[in-house]
Amino acid sequence: MGFSADDLRPYQKQAVRAISESDEDYKSLILPTGAGKTRVGLAYASEMTDEGCSVAYITQTDAHVGQVLSEADEIGVDAVHIPGRSAEPQGEGNSGDREIDIQDYNLGFTIGVFSYPGYFHGSEVPTADILIVDDAHAFRGEDVTHSAVILKRDNWGRQYDRLLDLIKDENPILESEIESLQQPIHRGGDAVLVPPPDTDELEKAITSSVESMADLDGWEPYLLQQRLNASPEFVNWPCVITANTISWRPFILPFESFGRSPNREIDESELVAMTSIRDPEEFLQTRLGTPELVTKIEPSEPVEEMGSRIVIPYREQYDRNPPSEGQVNTINQWADRFGSVLVSVASHDSAEEVIQELYKEGINPVEYGSEKSIQKFQEKEEPRALILINKPSGIDISSSICPVAIHLDLPYSTSGHEVVAGDIEESGAVAEASLAVRLSQLLGRLNRSDDDRSIHLLLADGLPLRRGTAFVKSLDPAVLTDLLIGRRGIAQEYELPVETGLLDEAEAFLSGDDNLRDRYIDNPEKLRKRFLGSDVEGFSPGTIQHVEANLFAARGNFSQAAKNFERFAKN
Repeated sequence: MGFSADDLRPYQKQAVRAISESDEDYKSLILPTGAGKTRVGLAYASEMTDEGCSVAYITQTDAHVGQVLSEADEIGVDAVHIPGRSAEPQGEGNSGDREIDIQDYNLGFTIGVFSYPGYFHGSEVPTADILIVDDAHAFRGEDVTHSAVILKRDNWGRQYDRLLDLIKDENPILESEIESLQQPIHRGGDAVLVPPPDTDELEKAITSSVESMADLDGWEPYLLQQRLNASPEFVNWPCVITANTISWRPFILPFESFGRSPNREIDESELVAMTSIRDPEEFLQTRLGTPELVTKIEPSEPVEEMGSRIVIPYREQYDRNPPSEGQVNTINQWADRFGSVLVSVASHDSAEEVIQELYKEGINPVEYGSEKSIQKFQEKEEPRALILINKPSGIDISSSICPVAIHLDLPYSTSGHEVVAGDIEESGAVAEASLAVRLSQLLGRLNRSDDDRSIHLLLADGLPLRRGTAFVKSLDPAVLTDLLIGRRGIAQEYELPVETGLLDEAEAFLSGDDNLRDRYIDNPEKLRKRFLGSDVEGFSPGTIQHVEANLFAARGNFSQAAKNFERFAKN
């Protein structure tokens, strides 16, 4: 079965045309969560391979790769998973012969599907003509931390000092900070974040210095040589300097740039970034390190409603170390009423605690790991709970499988550098913007089609629902309306999420009765405008200001980093 445009919805067809007709080198397609970005990206990739182009479709993890391949198979697009040289196993979705798969991808016979490290870091993959990045807003530092190149002072002596002097000489604003780390008792903090070299001369000097260290005899030089072979572009990553180490890490914001220095042209002739954020031009330029703004592309035809949803925040149910007794009671009663619930938590430790508590209550839990988890979940007897570690990008679960989701905490990014990364609204509140994007994705997991209906209970604290915040501005408009409805109406009327009246009305809603939702929708557009307004003007701090704020973040002083960005915003 070959690809047919009949597999696309009208707005998806228009989105493919819009990408094709754009002559920009850097462009992003904006579609809300659930609207089919992956399908659009694959359809465009199929058109380009038909024209003889090589296309690399990259996503975050092997689990996401599997979902892309599943989507490609559904619409009849030829795609193959090409794993990294050593970082990834040879899994499903490939021929079993990596070299043949690479040749077919390179000649444009098939779309190459890669995880991020599988394409960029030491995998000997030819550069594509067209690079498609799925969920471009969601890449995180921890995805490729195994790629770090780390040098320890104890192993290199004077050569380490010469390399450190070279770095300090080219970073006068950071020199005193770096020197303070070398004092027996220093007050400079735990680490200093240094941007990549901005001249070819410095790049060559650092590379030459490290290569000379790798030419020595011994185990450490051998390991260093292996790292150089795997990641020859490491010098173009940002560098973290501590009292006794120098380490290059490819993903420390705001300098992540496809493994290269900021503002260099990418090797690919065209970059297509798939995203759900509404105003991505400057955000993605910072995030991806492109030398030009990433041009925004949107389909002219309206995106169809992705089902219907009610979101009810109950901050009083928040627990710092979920699950609390109240949270378990809530899960128990909703699972008993509706048979199947999704429970999201932020960590594996919390997931294990939840699973243990639900077993005691007679609820059958299954932790989500891949699409196979859903099949295993459906084979369990009701009541049952699907446990999701809420890093939600790329996970699709129909509301027919889980009509109710109970979120025990919020899907904050865990990279640690999000708070100083730069911001969708450029107001400095990066953690809020990151939370908005990830929360929109999480709530969209159960609403993927017109027929989906779902109810979400947020038993969490810390939603910054104040007028004009980066969180509010960055939310999908439908999500913002849902949150405001729940916060200002339903949650107040039903003070506890286990009240019989709420359960009854929720059951009616899931059966097609919109009374509960409609009762709290007066004028959604007016409601949104009240919250979207802000007196904060846009700003874009320069590289030096970013670095200064990153100094605090690298030391773990996130509150001071946030204050710095807030001061920049006010100025």
